[in-house]
Amino acid sequence: MPTSLSSGKSSLLAATVLVSLSLLTGCGGGGGGTGDSAKGAEGKSDVASLDKGDKGDKGKDAGAGEGGGASEEAKSPEQAKRDAAESGRPQRRLDTSDEEDQRMWNTYNACLKDNGVKMRQGMVVGSGEVPEEGPPKPKAAYDKCLIKMPLMAPELDPKTNPRYQDNFTEWVRCINKNGVPVKALPGNTGWTYTAQPKMPPEQSRKVENDCKLKAFGDKN
Repeated sequence: MPTSLSSGKSSLLAATVLVSLSLLTGCGGGGGGTGDSAKGAEGKSDVASLDKGDKGDKGKDAGAGEGGGASEEAKSPEQAKRDAAESGRPQRRLDTSDEEDQRMWNTYNACLKDNGVKMRQGMVVGSGEVPEEGPPKPKAAYDKCLIKMPLMAPELDPKTNPRYQDNFTEWVRCINKNGVPVKALPGNTGWTYTAQPKMPPEQSRKVENDCKLKAFGDKN
């Protein structure tokens, strides 16, 4: 759960928001809404693909003609399994609430725990237990639970949003303009606080979310 915006940490000054999917926990190796490094198992690496296209149908169509099916044959059994799991994963939206987002991650983390992953108490209120730091093991647990791992909102993934860089820059600008001091991390992979916000956490959180919706939801 680098999705999204960090809240509930012991110090806002130390909080960093990670919005790149590569910073979310994956079955390959969680903020919430988007890339919250404190959400669920987020904060590690996710090698799962965000391509939610109907690869199964494409494979069947290719196989119908002469020479078809070559791409399907080239796909490894492991990749085919991952593609199938991708299609069933819960999809986060740009306007997914913190509560809904956390429920998704809690369901995913509960699956990991039930399948033998060692857990620790999460840092965010309501996060419950999250996987311990370290390599994702047993791998079988992450493979089995992949279908329950929330997908990032498409707008917040550089791979699916061609305007991501501009949107992210506007997000950070808007947050600062509305009184929450933050700066972008290298590569616009997230942002971090530069000073303690002079407003209650609930208010700064609202600023961050409102600016996210405005920056990434603007279709013009």
